[in-house]
Amino acid sequence: MPIGPTSVLLPTALVLLIAFFLGNFVALRRVVDRLKSEHRSLWIKLGSPEAFTSLMSSRSDLYMQAFNGTSLTLWLSSGDYRELNDPVIEKLAERMKLIRRGAVVIVVALLSAVAWEHRND
Repeated sequence: MPIGPTSVLLPTALVLLIAFFLGNFVALRRVVDRLKSEHRSLWIKLGSPEAFTSLMSSRSDLYMQAFNGTSLTLWLSSGDYRELNDPVIEKLAERMKLIRRGAVVIVVALLSAVAWEHRND
């Protein structure tokens, strides 16, 4: 069986996606720590979020948005963090945005490689 591009790309993409996930988690953890220490009332208003639970609950953001609820990830993705004028949170939020975009690029590139490899099957 010949070695195709996806046999090399798949492990690389998985490692990159794991690295992006961990980078996103570390940035989110730092946002939570900053909110707790510098903007405690907002942290409480957001439901006293923690980084891990915020990552896991981000799937419910559309539901929360439909009922005018707020979660940490929804607050970050909507750009409401800019109102704080906190350069640390702004930097971390921008980093998280870049990480998400990078993950999307990796997934699209991997899917394109798989489609290219199997175009004549």
